[in-house]
Amino acid sequence: MKLLFLTLVSCFVLSFPVIVEAGDKDQPFDPVNMNTTIEYLGNGNYMETTITPYNEGINTRASTTTASKSVSYKNSKGTVLWSYKITASFTYTGTSATCISVSNSNTINDKAWSITSSSVSKNGNRASGKVTAVERMFGITIDTVSRTLTLTCSPTGKLS
Repeated sequence: MKLLFLTLVSCFVLSFPVIVEAGDKDQPFDPVNMNTTIEYLGNGNYMETTITPYNEGINTRASTTTASKSVSYKNSKGTVLWSYKITASFTYTGTSATCISVSNSNTINDKAWSITSSSVSKNGNRASGKVTAVERMFGITIDTVSRTLTLTCSPTGKLS
């Protein structure tokens, strides 16, 4: 009788659909187009750089695409200490591409780190962002990390 009851309960529970929402709606995940590289540093930490394409749309004369390129500075346990991201929009026609806007943002997850400078620029089909982060302990600078991120769009809309 107990086995029959457990079987009925299991069938009842398994008959309900399970909805799982993965990821952040503002950060679409596209495993086909996403490109991630990892650079291991001598101190055991590493930097993970990712290109994430966003929505793509078509207007009457040109196609547009928006993407971000981010770098996350992680410790040996995989904890993100700080991150920096540029987001850029491009138009492309099949014969040329142009960056039409670029912005940046950063996140600090470890109080020892701070972003001391960041800037963005655009030129032709390229968007760039520069960041410098500093780790301080008791007011003494322990580490300084500078990175330049460049996001490029080809005439066919391929991001790199």
